[in-house]
Amino acid sequence: MLLTSVPAYASPHDRRLQLKRNALSIGMLVVVVLAYALAFGLKRWPQPEDDAMQQATLEPLVTPDNERSQGVPNRADTARSLALMDEPKALTPRELEERRVIHRNDSVREQADAFRELRTRLLALGGERNFVTLVAPVTHGCGGSFVARNLAAAFAFDDSKSALLVDCDALHPTQHTALRIDAGHGGLMDYLEDSEGDLARIIYRTGVPRLRLIPSGPQRETSGEAYSSFKMRAMVDSLRSRYPDRYLILDSPSVLGSPDARILSELADLVVLVAGYGKATPETLRRPSPASRTRRSPAWSSTRFPDTQGAGACR
Repeated sequence: MLLTSVPAYASPHDRRLQLKRNALSIGMLVVVVLAYALAFGLKRWPQPEDDAMQQATLEPLVTPDNERSQGVPNRADTARSLALMDEPKALTPRELEERRVIHRNDSVREQADAFRELRTRLLALGGERNFVTLVAPVTHGCGGSFVARNLAAAFAFDDSKSALLVDCDALHPTQHTALRIDAGHGGLMDYLEDSEGDLARIIYRTGVPRLRLIPSGPQRETSGEAYSSFKMRAMVDSLRSRYPDRYLILDSPSVLGSPDARILSELADLVVLVAGYGKATPETLRRPSPASRTRRSPAWSSTRFPDTQGAGACR
């Protein structure tokens, strides 16, 4: 694979032939360099986490109700990715109200407008790309799960966007119960604890078009170090990057009494703090929040949710 010069006395034909040989040699050299770089990179990749990375990033992200046969969309093909989010049995407005989920009818117009306003503020803060939002109640019982569920529904209102709600409250898992979903395939904690878990199996339909749910799974007294694990970070990055129109909403445990909210904030781009009326004092709200640990500098605004027990402050 040596490059040779062309003698001045060579014929035009010989010159062209030698230049082609040199070009071929350069191409082979580039291939060898790239192959060596790839091999070197693979050797340096953390070996104990290879299986987790492969599971989290390469497994087709589909729901248990057999969307696998429809194929996995290309990231640039937004229309096709939204087509995979069709809901064959969409819930009626009455069924949505029974689940305390907003819809477009006039009966919940005030509540829906409040969540649409919060969505608009988040989109202004998040920029043009999709992002991960952590919804964290200040204390348990502030209405954080209600806000997370309806914020995800507000994103799904937009026909050009989809939402994935992830229940990260292992001690108080509520989303699958509120949405009346049979989480028979397990949930987030089951996936994080199982080295061979299938991420596709824990993504469930909700009855709301373009909205999917990853439940937490059976109640656990402690989440251990699951949220700070490599597998959790790889899962979140994979879920966000696979579809450019997908917005992730993480339903967090309360800020006070557990470090989980702060750990989860490191995975989020934006944080919505939920302060329940009469449940959070001004002194409590002045304490350091998970927003100080996110990837972007804080920018605060507030939203009042009518007829609920919570008010949200988004960063």
